[in-house]
Amino acid sequence: MRDPHLNDGTKRTAAAELMIHKRRAGKFYKKVKEIQEKCASDETVLRLPFDYMQNLPLPTLPVQEIFYYRQLWVYEFCIHNMKTGKPVCSIVKVLAIVIKYFFETECTVRTKSLDLVDLSGENADHLFNALSSKLSDLGLDIKDVMGFAADTTNLMFGQHSSIVAKIKEVNPK
Repeated sequence: MRDPHLNDGTKRTAAAELMIHKRRAGKFYKKVKEIQEKCASDETVLRLPFDYMQNLPLPTLPVQEIFYYRQLWVYEFCIHNMKTGKPVCSIVKVLAIVIKYFFETECTVRTKSLDLVDLSGENADHLFNALSSKLSDLGLDIKDVMGFAADTTNLMFGQHSSIVAKIKEVNPK
């Protein structure tokens, strides 16, 4: 709001949104405190809030088009036992599969998000198996893959045991 490039209308809108946000946050934290007190005073009450934390691509990027094309994401889900004060968290690594193809009837190139696949591990075998299995489930063959985009790590583009090396083993063209 201190930015000299913002006009008065934008500043007023931002100030109003901030005020609404603070009011909502105040109500939320007041309710949290009430429930915490009830849990502390009543043995029959157990509070288990669920928290599906922000989904973050690795590495963290600003929100741009590239943000949506990252291959590896972290999803963190937590349940907090407010009696014990201990959270139970789970982190799942996910492979985002995006396809770029030529749409013949409109003579255009399209990009489509196919799926997010939970990974059982983080090595090239896990990534390759997840990719080829999902493509197969969708009626697509990894032998028809013409290109592969990812970050430039050895896991993705290494010469011997990367996901690209594994794709080239089954698709040498």
